[in-house]
Amino acid sequence: MNPLLYFRLKKSERLSDANLRFAGSSVWYPDLNIVFSRVKKSGNTAFRGFLRARAELIRESEEHTACPEIALTRVSGRDQLEAALRSEFVVLVRNPFSRILSAFLDKHVDSHLPQYASYPGLETGDPAGFARFVRHIESSGFEDLHWVPQTSSLLKPIERYDHVLRLENIFEDAQRVPALSS
Repeated sequence: MNPLLYFRLKKSERLSDANLRFAGSSVWYPDLNIVFSRVKKSGNTAFRGFLRARAELIRESEEHTACPEIALTRVSGRDQLEAALRSEFVVLVRNPFSRILSAFLDKHVDSHLPQYASYPGLETGDPAGFARFVRHIESSGFEDLHWVPQTSSLLKPIERYDHVLRLENIFEDAQRVPALSS
């Protein structure tokens, strides 16, 4: 990570090292004046596609030389860093129950990833399997970013984000973000 970024986030934003490890999950859209913090299983792929398309529309109508999307950890130079940190910070969250069901079905039952083979319930993919899966997570802890509480995988405390969008209300919530309304 850029040492200047680390210093600014650590000292000025008063972020802990635990928060800073998620700086790589944040993406800056300079044309939109937005830093988007990604949270696993919260609709990020679709929302990033939307942000990229929105940035491209701006780029087509105006003269721009910057990349439409820059990982926050790849921001370089004091001016670029200051511009990124002045941007509006946005996070997209999802109903925790929908999120864990999505993780169970999409990432683990459908894909049969070997690293998840030891999780109870994944072998069947049925309601009883889901119940075993949830009990296992409850008893063993939330060690995977696909089901860790969303607030545990953010760059900043959630109350310090400019906009917290909910996947279930994405169209309405996005209208409150100036760069996304219209």
